[in-house]
Amino acid sequence: MKCKEMYRYQIELITYQDVIDFCNAATKFKGDVFIVGENMKINAKSFLGTCVAKASWNQLYLETEYDSYSAFQKFIK
Repeated sequence: MKCKEMYRYQIELITYQDVIDFCNAATKFKGDVFIVGENMKINAKSFLGTCVAKASWNQLYLETEYDSYSAFQKFIK
């Protein structure tokens, strides 16, 4: 079985509005979208999960199986 290539970008969510906008973008994005940090992976389409990740982790990474740069450019460091 071949592993899927994953796209990974470091992101920054500063304000509450950033979290809302990020979740809205993730919901519209085709395929799985994850926030990765500190040995955990959270579904980025989950508003509550995204809030917890923002509050708990120092560094956040976006991970998708499709190129997602243009959809999440606003949040990529």
